[in-house]
Amino acid sequence: LDDQVETVTMNFIRGSGLTGISGISPKSNDIVHPILSVKRGEIIKYLKERDISFRIDKSNLSTDYLRNKIRNYLVPIIEREFNKNFKEKVFSLAEIVRCDDEYLDEITEKATKEMVKFNKDFVTVKISPFENAHLSIKRRIIRKVVEYFGIDLREISLKNIDEVIDVFGKRTGKRIELPGGIDAIKEYGEVVFEKRGERISLPEVKLLVPGKTKISGLLIEAELKEKWERKRDRFSECFDFDLLTFPLKIRLPKKGERFTPLGMKKEKKLKEFFIDEKIPTSIRWNIPIIVDGKNEIVWVVGLRISDKFKITDFTKRILCIKIKLEDDRWNRIFKRF
Repeated sequence: LDDQVETVTMNFIRGSGLTGISGISPKSNDIVHPILSVKRGEIIKYLKERDISFRIDKSNLSTDYLRNKIRNYLVPIIEREFNKNFKEKVFSLAEIVRCDDEYLDEITEKATKEMVKFNKDFVTVKISPFENAHLSIKRRIIRKVVEYFGIDLREISLKNIDEVIDVFGKRTGKRIELPGGIDAIKEYGEVVFEKRGERISLPEVKLLVPGKTKISGLLIEAELKEKWERKRDRFSECFDFDLLTFPLKIRLPKKGERFTPLGMKKEKKLKEFFIDEKIPTSIRWNIPIIVDGKNEIVWVVGLRISDKFKITDFTKRILCIKIKLEDDRWNRIFKRF
């Protein structure tokens, strides 16, 4: 019982939540604490009455540790000046809190399955069901997400958690940085949590046509073909060779650029295209594009080619381009849509 009182009091002083205040569990997996409810004095009395030898750890008398200060100074003062049954009250409190904590964990687990998706490199939380959840469940879900990234919850304050909750009600594209290198970004219908990593760069480079070009973790292979078969592969596209102006180049998009998406007759701002395709704000300007010698967009990689360069019945020569992602940072971007 004394260990439980010291643990609960120590966690309270440190600012723990319900899990910390619940203290030591009587049973945790394969570990059982059969005498958790027995006072230290009762154990010593039992041993002495039966002439059973025991040892006292001298480090328990040291004032260098918070637990010892609680045991030797704080608890005796509270028992003497405020409540002689302090230990029993704290022990009962831990029992009540543990029961409530376990129940809230069950609710949180169910809510997590409904609104949270854990991916290898990022986590998404659906906004609508999250907004309808109780504040207690919201906070617990955020803690579970943070834990998923291997971050020590002691690094995350209540203020940090509530700031993340506020992001759910902000404009699309709102980003907040959390301790431990985690970013939370509001996107379309969800908030995305991801590790803050090194930004990938893609300098403008001319493509070898035909041939292979390797740059910034991308392998671009261009070849001329006589026949064309439409394949369901967003990293492989074919174009009317004679409509292109060379050299072709690959680079990142620039704000204000326009192109005519396949199937459309009018140009559209690239930003509007990204919005229509619901591409997250945080990654849309990191999606590679291929442009021709006139700087006209030929292909927004992974999304759509330009209608101007599509293959028709009048096409005589076909250029096919295939892109292979050789850097996980590109994979993280393209997994987002």
